[in-house]
Parts: sequence; C-alpha cells; structure tokens
Amino acid sequence: MAKIITKKGIITLVIMNGLSFMGTFVSASLTTALPSVLADMGINANIGQMLVTASFLMLGIMMLISPAAYARFGTRKIVIASLWLFLVGTLCATFAPNFTILMIGRILESICIGLYMPGIFLVFNSVVNIEHRGKVFAVVNAIVGASPIIAVLCSGYLTDNIGWQSVFMIVLPFIAVFLALAYKYLENYSDKQESLFDAASFFSVALGAGLLLYSLSILPDNGLTLPIAAMLLISAMALYYFITRQNKLAHPFIDLQTFRIKTFRKALTVALFISVLCNSCKVFVPIYLFDKLAISTTDTAMVLLPGTIAAAIIPSLFGKLIDKQYFKPIILIWALVIISSATLYIIIPEPSLPLICLLYGAYITGTGTISMTMTIVITNTLPQNKLTHGTCILSSLRNLASSVGTAMVIGVYALFFNSKHSSIADINIGSNAVFTVLACLAALMLFIAIDALRKNQFKRPQ
Repeated sequence: MAKIITKKGIITLVIMNGLSFMGTFVSASLTTALPSVLADMGINANIGQMLVTASFLMLGIMMLISPAAYARFGTRKIVIASLWLFLVGTLCATFAPNFTILMIGRILESICIGLYMPGIFLVFNSVVNIEHRGKVFAVVNAIVGASPIIAVLCSGYLTDNIGWQSVFMIVLPFIAVFLALAYKYLENYSDKQESLFDAASFFSVALGAGLLLYSLSILPDNGLTLPIAAMLLISAMALYYFITRQNKLAHPFIDLQTFRIKTFRKALTVALFISVLCNSCKVFVPIYLFDKLAISTTDTAMVLLPGTIAAAIIPSLFGKLIDKQYFKPIILIWALVIISSATLYIIIPEPSLPLICLLYGAYITGTGTISMTMTIVITNTLPQNKLTHGTCILSSLRNLASSVGTAMVIGVYALFFNSKHSSIADINIGSNAVFTVLACLAALMLFIAIDALRKNQFKRPQ
C-alpha cells in the first residue's frame, strides 16, 4: 500500500496550515479586542472598522493575483516571502504607536494570507496520496477550524489582562519557528514559468474587486446611494476589462479556461452556496440573539461556542467517507439538516437558548461538512496544471459570495426591523424572512448538487 504522506510532507503541511491557523486566530481575536483598540487609540467605530474592511479587501485582491505569483516565483519563494510579510506585519501591529501603523500591519498580514492560501491546496495535492486526501484534509480542517474557538477563549483574557497588543504578540514565536522550518524543509511544488507582471491586470482587478467588496460591505447600512451605485458600476467595468484581458494574455493572472471544466463549475456553484449559507448565518444569529433576547455579547458567545466546536470536530469524521466518494449521502443528509434547522427557527415562535444553541450547531456543522466535501471534490477533479488557478478562483469567489450573502441577509432583516422604531413583532417577521431565505438557498443548493451527483459529475477520474 502506498504511503499516505512522508515526514517532509507532514512538516510542509504544518508550515502551510500553521500560517492559516495564525491568520484566523489573529482575525478572530482582533474582532473581540476591537473595542479596546478603539478606546486605546481614541478613534471611533467607523474608522476602527477599517481594520477589518481593508484587510478583507486586500485578501480578496491578492487571492486573484496569486496564481501569477506562483507561476513566476514558485511555491517555496512565495511561502517564505509570505511568512516574512506576516512577521513584519505582526511586528508593526504589536508595537503600533498609532492607528496608521496598525492598519499597515493588518494590510501586510492580509497580503501574506492572500498570497499563500491558494498554495495550500497545491502543496496538499502534491504531498498527500489521492486515495487518502479526504481523511488527511479532515484532520487539517479540524485543526484549522479550532482556531476561532481558541481565539474566542483566549482573546478576552489576553486583552483584559495584558492588552490588545498581546493578540499579535502571541503568534510571533510561531512565525519564527515556521520560517526556520520553511527554509530547511519546504520544496517547490509548482511549475515555474517565465511570465511578465501585467500592470493593467493588477490595477484593474485591484480597483474592481476593491470597490465591489467595499461597496457591498457598506450597502446594508447606507442603501443604494448614488456614490455606492457609481462604485458598483466602476467595479463592474474594471472587472469586465480584467476578464477580457486574461483571455488575451499568454500568461494570465487567472486561467479562465478552468471554467470550461464541467465538474469544476458544478462543484464551485455548490461551494459558493455553502459560503453564503455559512457566513451569513454566522453574522445574523448574534444580531438575532441581541435584538430578540437582549442578551450580552459574552452570553451570545457562550451560546454559539458549542456549535463552533462541533463545526470544527464533526466534519473531520467524514474524511474516510469522502475518500470512498460517498458524496451524495453526505451532501443530502447535511443539506436536509441545514434546511430543517432554518425551518425550525421559523416555526418555533420563542425558541429557548438551548434550542438555539442546538439549531445553530447543527446548521454550522452541516455547512462545514459540505464545504469540506466540495473542496476535496474540486481539488481531486482539477488537472494539476489548473489546480492553482482553480483553487484561487474558489477562494476569491467564496469571499465575494460571503460578502453578497451577508449584505443580502442584513438587507432582508433591515426591511422589517429598525432598532429605534420596531417592535418584537417586527423582529419576528424580519428573522423569519431571513431564515426563509436561508432555507430556500439551501434547497436550491441541494437541487444543484443532486443534479450533478445523479450524472456522476463529481466522481474522481480513474
């Protein structure tokens, strides 16, 4: 029997996923510590939110251009450069004397994450046997999925007793260790190509993706104003130029020919639906708990924590089934769990906190399991020469789908509920409308998945 993974492969996965763990930990911890940052630096919430917004914008942009970077410089140089960027950014954030330096630090961290993330799947497929990828990915997914849990548990204590800077300080030793391991063990897993940096592609995608993500992030609070409409129009024109230009370049930033692969299109569609379902629920449920039950942020975290733990652990139990290509029962069962959870929110007028905890846990676990399944489907069925581009498209569009989904959910809720003038009846109507939308989206996702599975389009090529 072929060896699942070598010792050097294990170390390589530790480096790649360790950086992912740290990035998720810092982001989740900073969200909790944000009020302390605002108070310490004397800035208001509108300015402080830029720490999240600017990082998200840079992450989406860098994911789109990372395949060109991997093709030009190779895996080893990109990962080591990403680690150095993360180290410099974390040092800036840890010792930032003002908000500007802190912002620079967060942007550098986001550049790092956006650059290296598509490389995770390339390296993963290179070091793990195809027959065992589901099992190994399940373990990796559980470890990285534990990062938000640890962040929730640690960030409050660190911020209250040491200061918000400790959120960044605690990851510095790990970055140094990963750098040393990368220099010693990391190999090059991508085929280098002599390609020129295309400035027009970079600036068009930076402008288009940046304006699109930013306008969508402020749309729920401001409505479709003339400036937002103008930003959406400019972003559409810039992205259209970017897409048409890629088809003309000998070495495009993104190989759009990947969309010609039917399996990729089907699996990507399901993955995007899951991103909308997962992230919009994560944003809305805390709002729902605060508006409907008026519980504190700490109590809200405690209600959501069991579900977060379940979503980190349970998907890993399905790794062997994914390796055996039992995609249909996995997607069918968990899609029905998602639909049932959203529906029970609607039909039970006054759900108790334990019931909300149970429904949220079932819902998030379902989205996590299907998301993991579709990631394996995509990485298994893409040709090796399309893998970096395909996973980059997956990561970038997942971010965009999450933004659109969150804006849609908050927009639906805002149609019925205004915190200053609405009643508990309006809260119920608005929340029921949101959960109805989520249930319908889950049903549509299930229909698309079943259609593809019926034709065996997700089967791994022999």
